[in-house]
Amino acid sequence: MTPSALTELLAIFEESTRDYLSGLKQALAVGDAEEVGRLAHQRKGRGAALGALALSNAGRTLEVKAKQAAHAPLSTDELDRLAEIAAASQSELRVQLLAA
Repeated sequence: MTPSALTELLAIFEESTRDYLSGLKQALAVGDAEEVGRLAHQRKGRGAALGALALSNAGRTLEVKAKQAAHAPLSTDELDRLAEIAAASQSELRVQLLAA
């Protein structure tokens, strides 16, 4: 893969992560556990596909919590945690992709 293709891939991942976090924030604000679960499942898969295992695992955890939301409401703390993990994953991917 060319350096420009790697840079483009990283930019797409960063943009999709921003969109994901925004959508997640909206879903959490209205208590839409189904949408939270859908977004978490999506992030779990994308993180795994790119080797961002921490992000994939966080998505898996949130997906499970969304399924259990009727018994334990979702917290915005999860959003903060995912934002931190996403930022760290982006940094790691940037280093790995650009070093390739």
